[in-house]
Amino acid sequence: MKSGRLTPLLLSVLFSSLLSFAALAADGTINPGEMTTVPRSVFQKELTWVLFYAAFPPEHRPAKLFLVQYDTATGAYTTLGLMTDDGVMGDQIAHDGTYTRKIQYKSKKAGMVSFAAVEIPETGLPPDGVAARFQAAPHVQLEVIGRPTFPALLSMVWKKITGASIDQSK
Repeated sequence: MKSGRLTPLLLSVLFSSLLSFAALAADGTINPGEMTTVPRSVFQKELTWVLFYAAFPPEHRPAKLFLVQYDTATGAYTTLGLMTDDGVMGDQIAHDGTYTRKIQYKSKKAGMVSFAAVEIPETGLPPDGVAARFQAAPHVQLEVIGRPTFPALLSMVWKKITGASIDQSK
């Protein structure tokens, strides 16, 4: 690989890593009733591992919890799998009240994508269906961003590190 092509790749990896570190609290936990992802942003048209975390207090540990995606364009809900609190597949500590699901995610378009940790009872979905349960469940949004040009990527990394923008008009 030529060194000219290596630099944008390294900056892309650096930028993705910087986005990832902002997802959890300094001690690596989230508050009960909240949901988060690592990373918080992904590039469109790129297959990326994403971890989803949803925390619940001891008095309300769901029997079955599913990761559900909502597509704003079509209004469709997609169940992406069972979230677990068993200490495997991305879940760090078993039975701590933080449920986890690790998926490979890829989106064709840029924008915000909504996810929720939806509790579905053993008896199945009640008449209110997924929509009402999705709205009441802990939510998180994953930002899907278009792959930036090299100067734009450099500017984003610089702004993330220093808080200042690079003037690209010169």
